[in-house]
Amino acid sequence: MDLQKITKELKPVKGQRLSAWLMRFLVAHPDQLDQWAGKFTEVVTAKAIAIYRRRGVIEEHEVNQARFSSLVNACYRAPVFKPEEKK
Repeated sequence: MDLQKITKELKPVKGQRLSAWLMRFLVAHPDQLDQWAGKFTEVVTAKAIAIYRRRGVIEEHEVNQARFSSLVNACYRAPVFKPEEKK
């Protein structure tokens, strides 16, 4: 099940695309998903993804791909390192 492909064309949620919103849940550890606190929609989504991961609907390679995607996005957003000039 390719969640990013399915949600790519959906409308934004709170200024983000739904796939970016769902990625927070995909990269979380299963124990974190069971103890998720927050708004009702977030808690229900976290519990649903935890169940899907246990049943094998969401496979581990998809979770790893989401983690890698998050890492790449963070790298692109990071400020460029400029070493201090010695005088």
